[in-house]
Amino acid sequence: MHLPNRQKTRTPLAGVTTAIVVLVAIYALTTVIFYIPHASLASVIIHAVGDLIVAPNTLYQFRRISPPDAVIFAVGLVVAITNTIPNSIYATVCISIAVLIFRHAKAPGHSLGQIWIGGQKQRPLFLPMDDPDAYPDMKPENPRPGVFIYRFSEGFNYPNASHYTEAMVQSIFKRTRRTNAHAHVTKGDRPWNDPESGRKANSGEEDLPLLRAVILDFSAVNNVDVTSVQNLVDVRNLLNLRAAPVEVQFHFGHVRNRWTKRALAAAGFGYPTSCTAMPIIDGKDVEVSGIQECGHRHDVEIGKEAISCKRAEQWVESEKNTCNETSRSVKSANRPFFHADLMSALETVDAYLSTNPA
Repeated sequence: MHLPNRQKTRTPLAGVTTAIVVLVAIYALTTVIFYIPHASLASVIIHAVGDLIVAPNTLYQFRRISPPDAVIFAVGLVVAITNTIPNSIYATVCISIAVLIFRHAKAPGHSLGQIWIGGQKQRPLFLPMDDPDAYPDMKPENPRPGVFIYRFSEGFNYPNASHYTEAMVQSIFKRTRRTNAHAHVTKGDRPWNDPESGRKANSGEEDLPLLRAVILDFSAVNNVDVTSVQNLVDVRNLLNLRAAPVEVQFHFGHVRNRWTKRALAAAGFGYPTSCTAMPIIDGKDVEVSGIQECGHRHDVEIGKEAISCKRAEQWVESEKNTCNETSRSVKSANRPFFHADLMSALETVDAYLSTNPA
């Protein structure tokens, strides 16, 4: 790109011309280049890479933008001066890959709380509850007792699935109580990683709400794999055991990728867990049913392609009764627990809780 910049060219064709000239020089002019004095070749190289030299304030700006990148640059520079240039390239590439993997594997998830902003026409805003310093003037609160919203910050697949789910389960356990503290008759029946069964409740623990629903924000998730989906299945089984005999509802917001939705549906998500899922229509998942009046939602949800079980029909009917004629909702036609946004998911949970109190 150096030659086109110096020639003041303005089209991508200049890059093609430069590449052709370089290839011809490498494969056809090596014999001629052999007789060029080293001093002349050195001057050409210095002239070519002169634009790569940056001022110290530029490096300081790089450090402000990304401190790890500044450290990687410093390591590469030191290795290039004290060792060889190829080794400096290997060092910087390896460190960059390690930083990328670490960032992805330890990406922090966030439990979201809800606040209302906007004056007279208020609208909900969901903010992390585990980082109070980020919004010192706002105190997000749990949207509903026993309802938790969790956001994945950077994808959801094999490297970070366990990290996400462990943090989510720990957060839920701290804010809810078990339905039956003596679920296991004997100590031998208690799983090794379940310290709460059979022990007396701590002071104030009996005031904690029961777990009813979990809403997962998939706005930062594009693809999932078998390991990540299996982690969600394990979490669902664990939370259902904690909330038994009530089943914990899992709702999903901002699921944009159709294959991600198919994977979740194949694992039993997207509808009440006690129901049997219908196959995806003609190999294609219904992305969004569109904006529908609540009066017609019941007909869509219990149609031929929808889930069919008594509990699902009761849930749809209860949601219909809680809506007025002007309210609207966007959701999957045959997967009612896949929502276009978090507020739609929260409204669905409210409809469920209004007819199924704890």
